[in-house]
Amino acid sequence: MRVDRFIKITKGLDIRLKGSPQPIRTAYTPQKVAITPPDFKWITPQLMVEAGTAVRVGDSLFVAKENPKINFVAPVSGTVTEIVRGEKRRITAVIIEKDHKNSSSISTEMIKEESSEEIIDTMLTAGVWPMIRQRPFGTIANPDQRPKAIYISCFDTAPLAPDLHYILQDKGAQFARGVKILSQLTKGNLYLTIPADHKPLADWLQKEVLEKIDTTHIRVISFKGRHPAGNVGTQIHFVTPIQKGELVWYVDPQHTASIGHLFLHKQLDFSRTVALTGSEVKNPQYYDTIIGAALSDLIKEQVDIELPRVVSGNLLTGRNVGKDGFIGFYDHQISVISDDVQREFLGWMTPGLNKFSISRTFLSFLMPKKEYVMDTRLHGGQRALMFSDVYSKVFPFRLLPDQLLKACIIKDLDLMEALGIYEVVEEDFALCEFVCPSKTNCQQIVHDALWELVK
Repeated sequence: MRVDRFIKITKGLDIRLKGSPQPIRTAYTPQKVAITPPDFKWITPQLMVEAGTAVRVGDSLFVAKENPKINFVAPVSGTVTEIVRGEKRRITAVIIEKDHKNSSSISTEMIKEESSEEIIDTMLTAGVWPMIRQRPFGTIANPDQRPKAIYISCFDTAPLAPDLHYILQDKGAQFARGVKILSQLTKGNLYLTIPADHKPLADWLQKEVLEKIDTTHIRVISFKGRHPAGNVGTQIHFVTPIQKGELVWYVDPQHTASIGHLFLHKQLDFSRTVALTGSEVKNPQYYDTIIGAALSDLIKEQVDIELPRVVSGNLLTGRNVGKDGFIGFYDHQISVISDDVQREFLGWMTPGLNKFSISRTFLSFLMPKKEYVMDTRLHGGQRALMFSDVYSKVFPFRLLPDQLLKACIIKDLDLMEALGIYEVVEEDFALCEFVCPSKTNCQQIVHDALWELVK
């Protein structure tokens, strides 16, 4: 397979946990589906429906108040049963009860692709535009601007991450069409990033994608290294670093296939394959379901413990949605661990054969391939922020993580810009938060600092 560039990531950390998904696929059909506005950063939803409204696939549920062209649509047909509100009456979910008819509001005449402008208008109308996000800030891409590059990361290195090749192997035509469509939205290159040691994925991409479309502006970049080598932010940093005023778009592989399905088959496809993972799952495996599927029945069937922490996404960056939550719009993984935080007898004074550590504090360092069971305990309380070299061991960017975090804390915008704030979002500091001896919530600090820049 043609590879345009090979990059080796020397810093990072693989967190070895029990509960990886087995290559088994099961259909999961939920009765309720929800689109949850908190999945979309800094979007204020303006409702287009109310409780009791009947909707078809593609009907608008809400639009972004900041840019009403950005449309969020129903992934299924049915009836809006509830508008869930949280603090300050912010909308946290629009819940739809399915009628299993799958009637659609999208017609063939609506789907045009003669130019990039027509493609964007079609995606906005059909409600698939939120599938495209942008750096800096990690928000939904601005349809009125153009990026210098587009990225599709075809692998994930997060804890218990699913095998994206296994998920995509029967969606070659849709994925290829999605790549072709997205490549027309930038004057720069579209980058497909793959792991260096995954030959089946490379062969699949060559056969199903690269041999079937024009690859003039498509580049394949191979990465080798520990997490976060699979994070799109890491990949952008090493290939096309972002300067102030520049934009880079990125799309999840399954969303790429959904976009391709729209233009290939002239209909919406919000299907999603997710991996149910974690040490508290009886049979970790893959489920073919839909975006926003309710998790209650799935958790009831697969999880026995009384206090599970159910996370939509991976355990480093995902959102705690609870046993009655819904699959996040951008997530292809559900992680379940114990939320029991009882104190442990003797704690750190034990030999620690069953404890994961990045140092040689515990004897577990003698077993580099051992998998561990973790829970939500902090193993200590928050304390004064102590800076050492611990961040730089897991932070692969050519930036100064300690100094950048300090600038974010004091909200010094000029210093943040000088230290590279436009290249990072919250997930890029997830490993720093995991290894932090002060138990500092690094991701929230970065989130608040980015919000200051957005404002």
